[in-house]
Amino acid sequence: MKRGFTLFLFTSLANILSAQFTTPTVNGSIGTNEYGVHTNGNNQETNTITWYMTWDNTNLYIGIGSTSNNSSESAVVYLDVNPISPINGGTNSDGSTTGYNNYDRSTYNPAFRADMVIYFKSGYNEYRTANGTGGWGSQTVSGLTYAQSGIGAGHSQEIAIPWSTVPGGVRPTSFNWACQKIYDGGVSNNGIYGQLPSGNPGGVQNQTSYTINAIRYYTVSSTADASSTKPFSRESYVFNGTSDISGFGTISVYDFTMNTSTRTITRGSGAWTISGNLVVNNGTLSFGSTADACSVTGNSTIGSGGTLTLSSTVGGDINIGGNFTNNGTFNSSGRAVAFNGTSAQNLSGSGSITIDYLTMNNSAGLTLSRAVTVSNNITFSNGSITLGSNNLTVNSGATFTTPSSLKYIVTDGIGTLIQNNITTSTLLPVGPAGSYNPVTIANGGGSNYSVKVSTTAPSGSGITQPTKVISRQWDITPSGTPSSVSLTFQYNSGEGVSGGTFSPTGSMDGIHYNSGMSKWEYVSTATASGSNPYTVAFTYAGPTWSPFSFGNAGVLSVELSNITANKLDGKNDLQWVTSSEKNNAHFNIQRSPNNQTWQTIGQVKATNNPNGAKYNFVDDAPLSHINYYRLQMVDNDGKMTYSKVVVVSADGGKKSLAVYPNPVKSELNLVTDGNTEGVSIYDMTGKAVRQYNDNRTKVNVADLPNGLYFVRLLDKNGLAGEPVRFVKQ
Repeated sequence: MKRGFTLFLFTSLANILSAQFTTPTVNGSIGTNEYGVHTNGNNQETNTITWYMTWDNTNLYIGIGSTSNNSSESAVVYLDVNPISPINGGTNSDGSTTGYNNYDRSTYNPAFRADMVIYFKSGYNEYRTANGTGGWGSQTVSGLTYAQSGIGAGHSQEIAIPWSTVPGGVRPTSFNWACQKIYDGGVSNNGIYGQLPSGNPGGVQNQTSYTINAIRYYTVSSTADASSTKPFSRESYVFNGTSDISGFGTISVYDFTMNTSTRTITRGSGAWTISGNLVVNNGTLSFGSTADACSVTGNSTIGSGGTLTLSSTVGGDINIGGNFTNNGTFNSSGRAVAFNGTSAQNLSGSGSITIDYLTMNNSAGLTLSRAVTVSNNITFSNGSITLGSNNLTVNSGATFTTPSSLKYIVTDGIGTLIQNNITTSTLLPVGPAGSYNPVTIANGGGSNYSVKVSTTAPSGSGITQPTKVISRQWDITPSGTPSSVSLTFQYNSGEGVSGGTFSPTGSMDGIHYNSGMSKWEYVSTATASGSNPYTVAFTYAGPTWSPFSFGNAGVLSVELSNITANKLDGKNDLQWVTSSEKNNAHFNIQRSPNNQTWQTIGQVKATNNPNGAKYNFVDDAPLSHINYYRLQMVDNDGKMTYSKVVVVSADGGKKSLAVYPNPVKSELNLVTDGNTEGVSIYDMTGKAVRQYNDNRTKVNVADLPNGLYFVRLLDKNGLAGEPVRFVKQ
């Protein structure tokens, strides 16, 4: 009876285990632990027959034990040195998925793209390489080292396959393999037995020729000495059948691959444990109605032609220890997706991702590389979710379980957390990296709220004391126009502006940036509560939103929107308007004859109206020539700021002229006490550099060289009035 043995190998990428390099003596006799540790799952495995494997930097060594073995039977080895994912994907240029069809009445199709096939038995050995069109080239009958203990039954076999004979000519970094025994005693007496892994097909065939599709193989993730994988320690599975599978029960494998279009695998009862990667590149993997979870230590990937559907029954969840990529279709089906890796994880892909229940249980964190929607609950067991430039949307009624300073949603990119339909008090667990700054929204009016936090301190128009603000901005944008919304912000000690005077306790002024007015406005005042972390709550009624911040009392003292001065019956009337006020004590009215020396001539008490107010002051005894006015705005803590300068010319028979600002950069304002026919500007040499024959009130001097100039009025008789000096800078 003629029998055969078929062995499959191909390279892969995965994890590292332990030392492997061993150099057995290829003499047909297998000594104790000659191939390393001779225990099942290490360098030995038994299923009717026992065979062994090891390697060094020069050769791959394979041994077949004498018990139940016949040295007259053949062995066939398929090797892939161009690994791809999925393992049976790619094209013929990556290797052949069809076994060589002239070995002992058998074609055993590998579960991957093989680059090389090696055949050996008593008295003969050869190897062939894939021809790039799905078939195999001519045989080479030299290069392999072979030995056996004798001819026929009860004899062992050994072979050394030099790495120099494989495509590429060097030891591959990884490979996968599977095997079978073939016996061929004629049409009525042939078949397959002793296959490994044992889940591969076998049995009596009794056919003129037959074809078997391998579905199991062993994964050797690393061939490096001192960091290698034991050859029998990782069993993988690939579906390559022509009909659907239902009731697929318990499985524990390294890699699991589904890559057959229009076909479906449906789970039955029993847990799934995948210690490597789950790949659904084509076809459908359905969890059916199982109540048992699927745990994946490595990556979970859905290809563009793949569909992954979780169970319709509670418990049929998926636990992912690596990255999750969806380029196809993912159906959560009311089940949970748990991210429980030990290194940083990523969620990406071009296909939409809606997760019903998301569990975060990885201290190294999860980063979103695409938008994600969570329908129900996000449970924070460990670690944070970083949004980057992508949004995380949480549907109406969804909640966040046990967030904390180490477990929250990091929003220091452009991505936001969106909570749909807030009607009750809802905590949104957001913050920049390294700082948990959640916001609680109450009385949300049923709007959807987009929220993020940055480490940017508020600055710009309206901020009168920038050292007293917190270095945080909460961007909060509702989908509608809710009113009287309560916003509670959480912050920590030491989050004020670097080098500033922000105190985390005491009274806080809430502020909001009005983008239409391009300035910060006062919201309300509240007292900080708690003790590192602290909270402060403000009520806001809109209409404009985003962003919000706060600071100690006086951060927004007064915002002056306008000031004017006009002649009124021999007096000068000053009027000014504030758009917001906080912590403002009073206004000192100051006057100058030359825009250089100032005198306080009056005082007006501030109203401290947060929405602003109108004021006026009458100068009963103005100066006889030119009057410059400004406001000195004094806060309750003594801090002073100044308004712009306005000018009024006095009545009189002689024309008068005043200019401002002085020094000037671009536009010079002219103030006169009557109509004129023109104005002339000349330099220090007396050369006229500008002359206008009209009654203008402004002159553009931006293009003049820096220096000292004079301006003088013109009338029908020429120069009129005294020249006024100004500096261009």
